[in-house]
Amino acid sequence: MDHIHPFYDFKSNNAIARKVLFQRLNDTQVQMNDTVMRVNAIFHRLKDFDRPLFEQLQELDIEPTVYGIRWLRLLFGREIPFSSIPSK
Repeated sequence: MDHIHPFYDFKSNNAIARKVLFQRLNDTQVQMNDTVMRVNAIFHRLKDFDRPLFEQLQELDIEPTVYGIRWLRLLFGREIPFSSIPSK
């Protein structure tokens, strides 16, 4: 708990410590997992099959992972019994 103390202790003036901790969080590199990479690939293929939908999603700045993973779950949910689909 000591390492998160600067985030919740507003009495002490630890601006430097807070800045260093946030800098470390910003420097972390997040690698995309296989599912996210595949959803992004599907999104780029969407351009060839439904350009208006592709452009609308880009214009609204909706990330493919927001809807893509749900689309995949719906797709497989129709083929696999609902009770066997993971909820999270």
